[in-house]
Amino acid sequence: MYNFLMAVDSSIPAWIWVIVVVEVLIFGALIFFLLKKLNAPKAAATESAAPQKSAKELAKEQKEQEKQKQLAAEAAKKAEAEKAAQLAAQQRAAQEKAAQERAAQERAAQIAAQERAAQAAAAAKAAEKPVQPVAPAQPQATAPQPAPAVQSQAAPAVEQSDEIIHMEENVAPTGNKEESTYHISKRFIDDKWQVKLNDSPRAMRIFETQAEALQFATELAQKKNGNVIVHKRSAK
Repeated sequence: MYNFLMAVDSSIPAWIWVIVVVEVLIFGALIFFLLKKLNAPKAAATESAAPQKSAKELAKEQKEQEKQKQLAAEAAKKAEAEKAAQLAAQQRAAQEKAAQERAAQERAAQIAAQERAAQAAAAAKAAEKPVQPVAPAQPQATAPQPAPAVQSQAAPAVEQSDEIIHMEENVAPTGNKEESTYHISKRFIDDKWQVKLNDSPRAMRIFETQAEALQFATELAQKKNGNVIVHKRSAK
């Protein structure tokens, strides 16, 4: 270049050309810095665009996460409500079953009470029913020959104790020094009927029903010209 300048105009001094070149360089540097300064806002805007876009994406992701959390919380609440409803249904079913069992027990108790009342009424009715004395068998004559008069035995009198009623008068007095009295009473321990002689503490026989005890005592009273007394209950 220097040779070119020298060839164009050799009359201009070299130092002038040096100044010109320096000025050109300075002018070029100024233009470069100006252009760079002008392009700086655009570059900053371009660089800032990417972070703004990332922030939007992050905000969107946060919203989605919050939405998912909200959906999960609603699902958990719904599951808890269903579980509570199931527990309440189970409790209601248990209460209904217990009520049915109590009602069945009450019905069974009522039926048992009715049966006991019916049995007690039947027993009281049987105890109050008067007992007809059994007449002794009369001897049959085998021949027309006159036979000595046979003194017939009177049927034993059957009496109820003061707890019930008096049924019949006592039999006619006999030749026995001590009259035989047969007491019929019901025992508390097993609800069976016992037959005792006079004031004896021990029972002669024990029967399941009052009729059997009465038949036994009546037969003995017929043989010994005694009487029979029926009591309601006995503690022995």
